[in-house]
Amino acid sequence: MKLSTLLVLGCVAGIMALPLALEPLFHVSQNGYLAALVATFAGVMGGLPLALLLDRFRQSQEERARIIEAERALAEAREAERKRVSGVLGLIRGELTEDAAMLEVRTNTPWEVRPPFLGSGVWHALNNSGATVGIAAELIEQMARAYHLVEATSLVEQEIFRLGLDSLVRTIKWSSVEAAGSGPSPLTTARNVLTSTDGATRQAIQQTVLAIDAADGIERNTGDTNASTARRGQST
Repeated sequence: MKLSTLLVLGCVAGIMALPLALEPLFHVSQNGYLAALVATFAGVMGGLPLALLLDRFRQSQEERARIIEAERALAEAREAERKRVSGVLGLIRGELTEDAAMLEVRTNTPWEVRPPFLGSGVWHALNNSGATVGIAAELIEQMARAYHLVEATSLVEQEIFRLGLDSLVRTIKWSSVEAAGSGPSPLTTARNVLTSTDGATRQAIQQTVLAIDAADGIERNTGDTNASTARRGQST
């Protein structure tokens, strides 16, 4: 029994006993007092459990309301976090899809390299700002590996573009140099690197996009990336 209940019962008993203690002074009829005392005691003892029951019901209702409010707040926080992570994944997916489109345009024609090169700016901006927190570690690793290939490819693209603008490289008769047994020109070497690595880069991008879709709960046709790539190629 709670301490508050014991205090209430003690106070009730004290109040009921007080008239008996004062009876010699005020000459209260003992029989009339006892009848009233019994009726009062019966009323108190009957009403006290009901009052306690109502108080417990009120407390349980308040506790239930607090639990419901806490669960609602938690659900809202989880939904907000899910939307945030989904938005981050969407931005990374968009950048990788654009990279795939540029790769498709340049397939088997690495000598047509021109700006913009394959990009990873969105990935680095989001990663450095901490926006990727909440994404599964396995997916982060897969995206990082894909971007490693993207950046390596971008470096070769930039080197091909630089060599293509170099006046000295353009004036040298590389065909005669190669015929003399000095090996391929730097430009040819860089083009060969792209030809041999573009497939791995494209595959890494496609697999990462599919993994992002799976993590984001999005179902897309397998031809979605290819379709967007074709559209990008046509616009280019």
